[in-house]
Amino acid sequence: MRHLVCFLALAALTCATACQPAQGRLCDERAAYSVRVHVSTSFSTDLDARVFFRPVDQGDPAADEEPAQAFAPCDSFGDGSFACGVELAGRIGILVEAEGYEPHSQIIDVAQGSCHVVAEVLDIELEPLTCGDTEEAPSVLLSLVDNQGNRVEGAWAHWGRPDSDSVAQTCDPLFNDLACGWEEVGVLEIEAGAEGYLPWFSSIEVEAGECHVDTRYIEVVLEAADGPCDDEVRPSIVVSVIDMAGIPLPDAEVHFVPHPKPLEPRACLSTDNGRFFCGEEQAGEFDVLVNADGHFPLSLTVEVPEGICHVQTQLIQARLEAMVIDG
Repeated sequence: MRHLVCFLALAALTCATACQPAQGRLCDERAAYSVRVHVSTSFSTDLDARVFFRPVDQGDPAADEEPAQAFAPCDSFGDGSFACGVELAGRIGILVEAEGYEPHSQIIDVAQGSCHVVAEVLDIELEPLTCGDTEEAPSVLLSLVDNQGNRVEGAWAHWGRPDSDSVAQTCDPLFNDLACGWEEVGVLEIEAGAEGYLPWFSSIEVEAGECHVDTRYIEVVLEAADGPCDDEVRPSIVVSVIDMAGIPLPDAEVHFVPHPKPLEPRACLSTDNGRFFCGEEQAGEFDVLVNADGHFPLSLTVEVPEGICHVQTQLIQARLEAMVIDG
């Protein structure tokens, strides 16, 4: 009997020892991420990437066949690092997107460990977006109509940049509209009109898209010029004179020469901020001559179109380069 009691005591001691978790192998309560993703590219260090995930069942379509809205966003930690899913085991679809780059998608298997999932680590390098469409897109597509919504016959439009020393360019006819600039990004100054209508002017900002510019579609209702024109006298050309750093040069001298050229150039009226007004309600072609001490001179040819009530004033920026004297 004494041997039986000893045997039962030994068995109980053995069970108590074996049934307890080994020292250091207790599971903690901290949840683990299922997938860790690092996104990079060899072409840019400033990458605004987005990473999504979702569980994928057997027989599900590939992850890249589902829209991003079907995925949940991964947590972002900056520097291209992301963490996806919490204690989620099985097949997981990963989708990576970034503007200007090809999307990346893949399906990964995440195993279940004894306490937590066994996290998978992905290093993904995105490739630049390849655009198969080489046809240029218009920056602004202008539709000029009257107050009845009918297309205005014989309408015209010009475009330019507020910070450019080039002359305004004519918008190209495109079906029933006018295309102003092709693949031009930034602020465009556009002036439009037609015979019998008041001129229209606006500054329009155009943003870049992934392959082409995001074309701005603008419908303009031109007002009929059935009333008297105002008495305001508008300059033919306004010239802003600056140096290469963009600092105004108010002490510059600006002259203009109408074509056909007279014997002497005519001085433009100056202001204190480096702006000069050339001509008054004169249309036609002009040579603009710009000089400033310590800078190379600049000459431009500018065409000023006629308007209904006033000339279409041309805004020109003249950027002068400083002379460098050795010794």
